[in-house]
Amino acid sequence: MRVRYGLVFAITSLTASACDTKSGSGSAPGSVDTAEEADADTDADTDADTDADTDADTDADTDADTDADTDADTDADMQLTITAITLTSVQDVINDTTWFEGNSDVYLQLQQSVSDPACADINDNTWVYTDAALPLTFTQGVLPVTIEDCALDTSLTIAAWDDDSVLDDYMDELSWVPSSESSDKPSSVTVTSGNMSVTLDLEWGSFEVEEPEDTTNLYTSYEGTEWLAANNGASSAGELNCEIEWALSGKPVATISGSCENCEFLFNVTYTLDKSSSYDDGTCKGFLSDSYGTYGYSSGFGSYGASWIYSYDSNYYWWGYGDLDGSEFVYQYGYTDYPYNSLYYTYYQSGLVTVQ
Repeated sequence: MRVRYGLVFAITSLTASACDTKSGSGSAPGSVDTAEEADADTDADTDADTDADTDADTDADTDADTDADTDADTDADMQLTITAITLTSVQDVINDTTWFEGNSDVYLQLQQSVSDPACADINDNTWVYTDAALPLTFTQGVLPVTIEDCALDTSLTIAAWDDDSVLDDYMDELSWVPSSESSDKPSSVTVTSGNMSVTLDLEWGSFEVEEPEDTTNLYTSYEGTEWLAANNGASSAGELNCEIEWALSGKPVATISGSCENCEFLFNVTYTLDKSSSYDDGTCKGFLSDSYGTYGYSSGFGSYGASWIYSYDSNYYWWGYGDLDGSEFVYQYGYTDYPYNSLYYTYYQSGLVTVQ
């Protein structure tokens, strides 16, 4: 079920993975209107109108506007590359390490876990095949490794291991935080912790990140119908607790933000309950109302492909699968007659809209 609807089925242990359910923030068809939703719609209309008017009135008038627009389109992000690591000291592994065995299989394990989903974690090794004598310089394997802007200020752990033929021996480790505030951008840095010390050879750089451009909504009309069918497990397969229908009418969002991936249109949609075509046994009473929200269509949203999109507070969410064929926009989300503990569950939204 979708949290935004307020419909709570009798069984609470039905998992998201089992039912392909999800939660979202904001309003939805059939939900009770709130002041927060009204603000979201007002913001969307105001922002779009203001941006459009400002661009039309001022961009061509001054050089300052042109510069401001250009700066907003790209951002310079810092990055650094670790080209080599030299191990200058390390704690021995008692009675069983490279120093005693006389072989040369030593490796460093680099690990960095980044909270930003746009940034890749690091979890790989670099090794050296040479005489087992310090200092040892590592340049193979994961090296050189680049730490992106979104991973700066995140701790990087470097652990030393003796690579045995039977069991690898942990030797020592230390941590280093690559700082985004490194104004001098040193070519090397030495890090020491306890008995372990390493020197990292660094190369600093920057790259331009192009911000996606806003687009103009070429569609002006949105008229159609949405349906919701639900069974909370109290009814047999093929039977429903409620079937609800809304008439849809949309006002176009004039300017579509570039952050709405591949979005072709967005509308502030009003949902008008069709009481004569709706049925409810009391389970879905929270749906029996008018509502509104900002919805649209993306030809390719992340890994979902063609999608029904919901917008709230300048963010964009996958809300279901969609398809646009000429002026006909259809969408759907949910499941029907899903079996769980000998009961059957249905939560299925679908819509048919004409856009022009």
